[in-house]
Amino acid sequence: MKMIVVTYPRRFDKEVEIIKQMLDEGADRIHIRKPGDEAGTEEILAALTTEELSRVTVHYYYDLAEKYGASGIERNFAKEENMLDNHQKNDIKQWRGKTAASCHSIEEVEKYSDRYDYCFLSPIYDSISKEGYNSGFSIDELLKARDKGIINERVIALGGICTKHIEELSRIGFGGIAVLGGIWGKKPEEENMEAIMKRFEEYKNAVSNIKP
Repeated sequence: MKMIVVTYPRRFDKEVEIIKQMLDEGADRIHIRKPGDEAGTEEILAALTTEELSRVTVHYYYDLAEKYGASGIERNFAKEENMLDNHQKNDIKQWRGKTAASCHSIEEVEKYSDRYDYCFLSPIYDSISKEGYNSGFSIDELLKARDKGIINERVIALGGICTKHIEELSRIGFGGIAVLGGIWGKKPEEENMEAIMKRFEEYKNAVSNIKP
């Protein structure tokens, strides 16, 4: 299974240092997701090495992905038409790197997943970081989607994932997990770096224990 970390939406001290350490210690990819904060996105990208950028996906700011050499961009079909201007839409058409899609229904996965390198499906469980953002699927629905070949190794589970869920997600057929609140917590600016990295290591170890 792959392990992807999605950044906390707001900037905080030592975030760049933590991202670098996560990449160094085995995160398969980091998604830089800073809605409404282009400067914060650029601050992170500018601090990363070429090797680190090869495992980074950028949300929203596709021109920055091109400028700094990040290897991937993310698309959210539910929001894209309303959020992006014509210049950004043109950037998508010209993009030649990796692409990821954010999907919020099994129907969206079935429609879009074969067009992109991988896609997120969320929310799988009740969110850790967003109150009231509850699971959108039953386990039975997910297993049926697996049996139809809709959920496969190119579909990444997102939303409310704790380490205890990882074995179940592997059994369902997901190719990996994406984690946000389970690692960053609700207020990472109030925590020390060691606490955040400890949670990261717990997830990484749980993923590593899953047999191919």
